[in-house]
Amino acid sequence: IHASADDIDKIITSFPLLFRYDLQQDFQPTVVQLESFGVDPLLMGKLFRRYPQLLKNRFNFGLKINFLLNLGLEKKDLGKLFGLSIKNKLLPAIEYLGSLGIQGSSLIKVLKHRPMILAYSIESKLKLNVKFFEELGIKHDDIGRLVTRHPQLLSLSVEKNLEPTVKYLIDMGFTRKEIADMVKKLPSLLGFSVETVLDPKYKYLIDVMRRAPKELVQFPQFFSYSLTQRIIPRNQLLGKSCQWHSLNSIYSCSNLAFEK
Repeated sequence: IHASADDIDKIITSFPLLFRYDLQQDFQPTVVQLESFGVDPLLMGKLFRRYPQLLKNRFNFGLKINFLLNLGLEKKDLGKLFGLSIKNKLLPAIEYLGSLGIQGSSLIKVLKHRPMILAYSIESKLKLNVKFFEELGIKHDDIGRLVTRHPQLLSLSVEKNLEPTVKYLIDMGFTRKEIADMVKKLPSLLGFSVETVLDPKYKYLIDVMRRAPKELVQFPQFFSYSLTQRIIPRNQLLGKSCQWHSLNSIYSCSNLAFEK
């Protein structure tokens, strides 16, 4: 099962009865079944190390498979969630997402993009991110809609992603309310790298295009476009006349519409 010595040590520690079983007869069917549901054979040892209970309940996958498939998950995603308890992990996570208004088709959409959201700690991950958005000024009822549009919002690190991005925007002169409004229009904004995405585009907007920073409150989508393939070429093509057009009218249209 491609397990390292350290993996095997952890598995044995968690499941000392392992040696009472016939590996080929008892465990090989489990490995084959997990592989059929998208588990990379090279990661099988890591999976058993993290979830040794899979070895204890090696033929009892039917209920969990049906449960996960009914959530709209694809077969390739099932292996990532096999180690999670329906009662203690999956159902509480689904219930919490439901409290944000993420239900039905919205839940299916979120899980198709980020199935591992179900594996996150509710207290130390999901609620922490939601609290950050609320403190930013985003209403509780709006958070579910934003997560549905951009599920990555719940997987971003508060310390590594959310706080640095908001700090950067505040340093650039935006208020927390303005940032909240920008996030509502472009939920992916909080996931952009300050160094490689936000700062270069902001500096080009100010230093080269000579535009007002507050225009980004109305059109934060500016940050989502390629600097070299869209922002710079269109600005250069328009030249001085660029000042007479809104950022929205310059960048939101297709190349064909822009050329006309």
